[in-house]
Amino acid sequence: MKLLPFPRNCLSVVRVLPALLVLLCLGSVLNAAYQVAAFDQGKGGIIYTYRDTATTGQDPRSWQIWLPPTDKPIRGLLIDGNAGTGNGLGGTLEDSLQAFATKYNFGLMASSGISGSSTYSTHAVKIVEAISQIGTFAKRPELATVPFITHGSSSAGANAYGLAMKYPERTICFTSNVIAGLNPNTPSDAGIKVPGMMVIGEVDNIVNNQQTTRTFMDTVRPRGALWSRIIIQGMGHEHRRVVRLFYVMWEKCLHLRLPADWDPLSGAPVLRPVSEADGWLIDDASALTGFPTVQPANNYTGNKAGKSWYIDETMARLASGYAAYNQYGTFSIEGIHNYPGYNNIPPPESAQSTTIDLIRPGTQLKLVYEPGNKTWKKVRFYKGMELLGERVGGEEPTLTTTLQPDAIIQQFTAVVTDGEDLEHPVIGQTVMMNKGRDAWLSARKFGWYYEGFAPWYYHADLGWIFPSDEAKFGDAGGYYVFYWDASAWYYIYSRWMPWGVDMSKNPAVFVELPITPAP
Repeated sequence: MKLLPFPRNCLSVVRVLPALLVLLCLGSVLNAAYQVAAFDQGKGGIIYTYRDTATTGQDPRSWQIWLPPTDKPIRGLLIDGNAGTGNGLGGTLEDSLQAFATKYNFGLMASSGISGSSTYSTHAVKIVEAISQIGTFAKRPELATVPFITHGSSSAGANAYGLAMKYPERTICFTSNVIAGLNPNTPSDAGIKVPGMMVIGEVDNIVNNQQTTRTFMDTVRPRGALWSRIIIQGMGHEHRRVVRLFYVMWEKCLHLRLPADWDPLSGAPVLRPVSEADGWLIDDASALTGFPTVQPANNYTGNKAGKSWYIDETMARLASGYAAYNQYGTFSIEGIHNYPGYNNIPPPESAQSTTIDLIRPGTQLKLVYEPGNKTWKKVRFYKGMELLGERVGGEEPTLTTTLQPDAIIQQFTAVVTDGEDLEHPVIGQTVMMNKGRDAWLSARKFGWYYEGFAPWYYHADLGWIFPSDEAKFGDAGGYYVFYWDASAWYYIYSRWMPWGVDMSKNPAVFVELPITPAP
């Protein structure tokens, strides 16, 4: 172990600095001569950076791919763009995205200097070129043919749509938030069969595409486009409040479209088609009344042409909460962050993720409905479409449940019945469960551990440890851990990790613990 008066660990810097400083911290030198470079993070995966040498210093274009620490062939890429024409490379370091990608053996790709509205006509080919070049450099030939999930906000939302339309045969699905451009205006017959979602902010004063996307949907939905459009009341040009919805979409489409027995080294997969009749529809106009009409597509009673299409009932019900105007109170999970705003409202320091909380199985979740000034008769709490329980007026509108290790993405929400027996869906909450490696669990910055021998735990890096308060083990607050190999107690605080205070020293000192951060 290494003793220092205060933490100056390079890997801790990696998680908070922009991509350029990340690369410098890792000790690699960038210069005008390189086209592909690798930055090995050890157990944290490998980052590859590709620069388009055809661009100039005034118009640089570059891409970055993070690959999980595995020798198994990569099965796909989750591709995010950049805002405006700025630098979005740091997106590959987002811990919840890394956790999602690791679960499905995907890589993460992000960009810098890309104009989303020109992706279809210009940059899509460059993106595929970058993927292929990185695959050759990394000795990962499967990258040349793996499928995509494309995602992004604003200009990156246009990038997600444009890339999906250019390569529909390789795109599992796309999610575009506050989309800044629709190129192409007339998607191909193959393109409209790629499941997609577009989210628009009602009060977006930067990219106001309410009418444009409405007209667009009225054109493509009659052709059978497997797409949805949500206008979120009170939302501006922001991304946090809706990203949790996208994780659900990605997982559902991945399971439905990518064959489980496909070998990435055998060449490109044939993505399974999705039937429009098997999905669910929401009448966007009805959402403005606060009572979204949600019905299965195969027996929808009204005109299906302009209605938003969702891949299944769970996705439609969850989306209906986001789409409903005049929210009838609020739903939350106690201790879980809702991230209601944009970058000017940062998440709590105790949470690594900026989009979705990572929770270990067995955690007790308290679901909370807060009516505010609304009169309610009954509230039903759901996990997906599973009814967990209900409360009636006069009872405490809360329900406690245990997070089960049955899916990496789990969504919870509530439906409220008012005094006139009308039902109001409210915006729900999504969490990510990461059960770890077999019986191993993760506690965010504290790393991987095995709890089968509790109250003693076996930590992947530290060996045998004993927490002073089992209920707080892995929590955001401070607590003591007895480190057997060092024969000493350490005071641990999440904001310090991987540093702890060695209490056996007089005076106590900061000690850098040999911990590998976990998703």
